[in-house]
Amino acid sequence: MLKKKTFIHRNIPYSFNWNKMHHKEKYSQLTVNREELNSLKEHFKKVYEGLIPNNLFNSRDFPRVSQFKIKGIKSAFIRSFSKNLLRSGKIRYHNSNSKLPKYAQKVFDIYRKNNFMSIPGHDPILKNI
Repeated sequence: MLKKKTFIHRNIPYSFNWNKMHHKEKYSQLTVNREELNSLKEHFKKVYEGLIPNNLFNSRDFPRVSQFKIKGIKSAFIRSFSKNLLRSGKIRYHNSNSKLPKYAQKVFDIYRKNNFMSIPGHDPILKNI
């Protein structure tokens, strides 16, 4: 069963999707870190029930996660670290020719073609990936 809830942060809708069956499958497969899984389950439950500080979530006084920056680290180190992550396969690089940006662009094109008054938010793009 998929539990869904949409939160608005600075007029941007964010979807929360909790696949409870997937959570139960993983829980039965893992024998370690049960405390962490229980904690995660309780966290998901609180988010789904709306028991989060919405005033903090929507406050302009707090930056969005996309605005977070790590201070004090030189850009050369970050580039080197990124290259190591890419080489080790822990992250993947998606340039403008890869499928992900093309999927996102397709959603933008559909919005433009159908004369929608706004640009697509996270939800329509994520649903098309």
